Amino acid sequence: MNRPVFDDTTLPMLESLLGEDFLNVLETFLDDAPRRLAVLEQALAEGDLPGMERAAHTLKGAASNLGAVELTECCAELVRDCRSGAAPHAEAQVAAIREALARAEAALRARLEKV
Repeated sequence: MNRPVFDDTTLPMLESLLGEDFLNVLETFLDDAPRRLAVLEQALAEGDLPGMERAAHTLKGAASNLGAVELTECCAELVRDCRSGAAPHAEAQVAAIREALARAEAALRARLEKV
């Protein structure tokens, strides 16, 4: 499935609205997202569905705020499964989240280098 890493409108809109604070928002995401992924991976290792749901939901919200479509959708899939009470594909879903986050981070770092 080929999903865009980011939508075309959110980051430019945020940059326009936030001005100088835009860079801080990107840097905050880049600092925080790996920690959130670590919490998600720990919950996966422990078989903690509610913990996976919370971690994926939090990461989904942060990704959505930036327009990180791929990461948002990957997290949403895991949240849905966890809420249903079973996440039979959780390991693959967390791997997909890890990969989507890596692509989002790379895109954001490239954007920061241009500023």
